[in-house]
Amino acid sequence: MILVLARVGDETGRPFVEEFPGASALFTCLDLADHPLSLSCPGFAASTLTVGGRRLAVGEIRGVVNLLPWIEPDTLISYDPEEREYQAAECSALVAFFLDGLACRVVNRPTSLSLHGPVANPVGWLHLAGAERIPLAPLRLRSDAMTESRTVEDEETIDVLCVGGSVVAPSGTAADAYTAQLAQRSGLDYLKAHYWHRDGRDVRFVHAETVPDVRDEIVRRELIRLLSP
Repeated sequence: MILVLARVGDETGRPFVEEFPGASALFTCLDLADHPLSLSCPGFAASTLTVGGRRLAVGEIRGVVNLLPWIEPDTLISYDPEEREYQAAECSALVAFFLDGLACRVVNRPTSLSLHGPVANPVGWLHLAGAERIPLAPLRLRSDAMTESRTVEDEETIDVLCVGGSVVAPSGTAADAYTAQLAQRSGLDYLKAHYWHRDGRDVRFVHAETVPDVRDEIVRRELIRLLSP
């Protein structure tokens, strides 16, 4: 069984489930929290959960596509509004424990910093890329919003996708090696990195994305290849 873990009400993973050549299912944090569940520690292999009304041993899970960057309190509709902030924190801890305990491949596995790996925000990516001696694009970061503002004009962009340690559709520039380096350093099975460049030269890192864009046919194809028996 392959699980696609998504936000409550998020159906973007449905095409992946329909195309995967084997058992797979959409799954949300509410499915994990609101249905019969037994998690063991130690002895996580004895844990069970409920998927589609069926009790499933964690050993039957062959892989997870994690589309859940965080848990939004307002989506936890089975709880009273005044409880949702607290329950979101509890669900985040539960999801992190569950995904971390799985022996199968998790795309991407959580850490103590994020449900989606060891880097929590754009500043973290800049720090990691700089530590790896990857050239950085000039950026202006606002303290009140973790988004980047471009400060260089007349630049072209490159997007490079790395899945399972392999660069998909290489750009033929230094961005390919940079992206593979970042994916390996961060231990991520899915990484999409963005760069600026001038005519394929002077390639500079801008930011990265770690939530698989399963709306993209190429991404679905590569994840199916990665997770197929």
